Amino acid sequence: MAQHVAEWRVTPASMVIYGSIAREEATAGSDLDVLVVRPDTTEPDDPTWQLQLAELAHRLQLWSGRRASIIEMSRSEAAQGLADREPFLVEADRDGWLIAGSPPRRTCRAPSVSRVRTGGRAEALAHLAKAQEFLEAAQAALDASGSTPQ
Repeated sequence: MAQHVAEWRVTPASMVIYGSIAREEATAGSDLDVLVVRPDTTEPDDPTWQLQLAELAHRLQLWSGRRASIIEMSRSEAAQGLADREPFLVEADRDGWLIAGSPPRRTCRAPSVSRVRTGGRAEALAHLAKAQEFLEAAQAALDASGSTPQ
């Protein structure tokens, strides 16, 4: 995924997987929470940006078998949210797996509340592979039990 994002025409200032997958608490019904911070110079309705986000959601769905819940915002919006201690931004900054760009706290130049793992592409891919294994095992357990996620 990091390689795919590295090829974007409009690169994100930050992209972080957060939530239950990053905390390694995902269930078979969990979605894949992704924070994408766009440069302030990119409008939210920029066609290239919107196409990239749509393709990202599609690729994440294919890769993980889970719906991707993508929250995107400008660098300024993320900075204000971190300054205001918005819970999902604090969580993404604290627990998130960095996929592209810089950690939110650094991207946004907000007071640091972060422990975002910044081990680079190899570590991000290892985290994604681990999350995929977990989701596949959870799905197999559900299939074996005949249950459906709620």
